[in-house]
Amino acid sequence: MEIKKELKDKYEKYVKINQDDAYSKCVVDCGEIFGNFIDEGKTFDEAQKMMLDTKQGNGITGFMMGALMLAVCHFHPKGEEIKKWWNKENGREEAKGVINPALIEIKS
Repeated sequence: MEIKKELKDKYEKYVKINQDDAYSKCVVDCGEIFGNFIDEGKTFDEAQKMMLDTKQGNGITGFMMGALMLAVCHFHPKGEEIKKWWNKENGREEAKGVINPALIEIKS
């Protein structure tokens, strides 16, 4: 996955500290897969579907999707575009941060 030049060192650290357990490693790996599909010219929708169809993406949780999208939005040069797409897909286009679909808001 292409990384913003100014964040290459931070990305390497992010990858390194998230390799010790399968859950975190899956988040990193799926983020890489998604980002690689974007780098190949796929649309965000296509990249998401193709990532979910991989061995690593099969069975990923909503929380994991939110975590990997947070990382991709932070590190990838198209991060701001991805964030707008992702938040719109999750019904919160106006959100300032990156929506995690596993977190819910309960109103009375």
